[in-house]
Amino acid sequence: MEAIHERDPNNTQQPPNFKFPKTLKSIIIFPYILERNFIPAINEINFSSYLNLVDWNITGRYDIEKFSQYQQANITHLYLRDIPIIDSYSFTQILSNNPQLKTLIYELEVWSLEKLNNILLLPNMKKIYIINYSFSNFTLQNFTLSPNKLVNTLIIECSTPAIVIEELLNKLEALEHIYFISWNLEEISNVNWAKYRGRFKSITLGFTYWNMNDLGDGLECLEDETVITFDNNLKKVFNYDLTI
Repeated sequence: MEAIHERDPNNTQQPPNFKFPKTLKSIIIFPYILERNFIPAINEINFSSYLNLVDWNITGRYDIEKFSQYQQANITHLYLRDIPIIDSYSFTQILSNNPQLKTLIYELEVWSLEKLNNILLLPNMKKIYIINYSFSNFTLQNFTLSPNKLVNTLIIECSTPAIVIEELLNKLEALEHIYFISWNLEEISNVNWAKYRGRFKSITLGFTYWNMNDLGDGLECLEDETVITFDNNLKKVFNYDLTI
């Protein structure tokens, strides 16, 4: 990849005759690039001419137009960063216009039942990765998700209320594999795991300060039928197609 900045990112400019190679499979755009409009070429990408490009990272409201107005049929893996918050209409349009999506990373700032339900309505979705870095106090009531019969892998990173975890486990009817990364003891402990005996093939608990002894009897009730693994090397999922 051609260099696009020197020492000071404030001096970043589009290099002369800069073009993304047609062999690209995945592009990740960091927020400051779009906020400062460092690389206009990003907004000029014609997805239909990049036949190998299957993964795209939407950063807040800065680059949603391509997806909220048109289908981008070759993009099957999407990182949807809802920071700054995307308005509900545009969020819905992004998903309804792109039913071909197979995996989705959803990074959020505020929990939204409406947005999660729109995600679960995607007809080809197989894997969902939810990231929430906000530890703000919040109250969730009447949190009822739509049923989904397709998603088989769920990855949850950082803070997720037990009510959300349980509702996802209840409504993802084809769920087989669950991963928790940087999880919180209180939230995992508050899940009524006894309800899920025989439901899942595996549960992996990634990087954290806690272990099985800290969880007490919580997950032990699943051990006869579910493979439970503690893996502190699993700190983040980097593969764009959510393979681990």
